[in-house]
Amino acid sequence: MKDLVGCGFCDGSFTITSTTNSVGKKYHYYKCLKKNNEGKTDEHAPKDLSVSSLDEFVMHCVKFLLSEPELLQAMKKRATFESKTELESAERKTNRLTENIKTVKKDISNTLKLLTKNPDGPSSDLYQEQLDDLKLEQERIEDELEYCKNRKEALENRKVVDDDTYKTILNEFIKLWDESDSRVQEDLMKTVIQSLISHVDNDNTGDIEINFIADKKLEAEWTEIKKCEPGKVH
Repeated sequence: MKDLVGCGFCDGSFTITSTTNSVGKKYHYYKCLKKNNEGKTDEHAPKDLSVSSLDEFVMHCVKFLLSEPELLQAMKKRATFESKTELESAERKTNRLTENIKTVKKDISNTLKLLTKNPDGPSSDLYQEQLDDLKLEQERIEDELEYCKNRKEALENRKVVDDDTYKTILNEFIKLWDESDSRVQEDLMKTVIQSLISHVDNDNTGDIEINFIADKKLEAEWTEIKKCEPGKVH
C-alpha cells in the first residue's frame, strides 16, 4: 500500500525500507521519504511503520466498515444516484443527436437542390463533395444514436440490486483479499481507500487517518458511521 501512505507531518510520501535482525529475519517498514533522505529532526520525526502491522490494521478497519449496515445503504443510494444520472445523460445525448440528424438531413436536402439546379456548374464538384461529407456525417450520427438508444434502454431495464447481492459483493471483497498476494491486495485497497495519512511520531503518539473513496453525495448521506475499534500499529 506504499502508494496510499502519506506523512501527516510534511505532506510527503512514504517509501519501504527493511532491516534484518541478528538471526537473519527481515522486517519491512513504511518510512517517510523526507526522513529517509534527510534524517529525522526535532520538528520532523514521523514513526517508521511496520508494513505487516499497518496492512493488517487497515484491513481490520475495512472489514469492520464493510460489515456495517450504513455502508450497505450508502452503496445502494450511490448506485441509484449514479444510475439516474447516467440515464439522464443518455436521454440528453439521444435528444441532441436526434436534433443533429434533423439538421444534417436539412443540409443534405439544400445541397442536393443546389447540385440538381447546377449539375454542370463551376461549383458542382464542391456541392458533390459537401453532399458526400454530409451523408457520411449522417451515418456517423445515426450509428451513435443507435448506441445511445440501446444504452438508454439498458439503463431503464437495469434491475435494482438487493441487499443479499450487496452483502455477497462485500464478502467476496474480503475473501479475495485473504487469498491474494500483496500486489493484488494493494489494487483492492485502491478501490475503497483514497489515502492513508500517518500522524504517528517517534514517541508513538498520534493516529492513522484513513480517507475512504466517496463522492460528496455519499459523504453527506453516510454521516452516522461508527468508529473502528481502537488499534495500534507497532
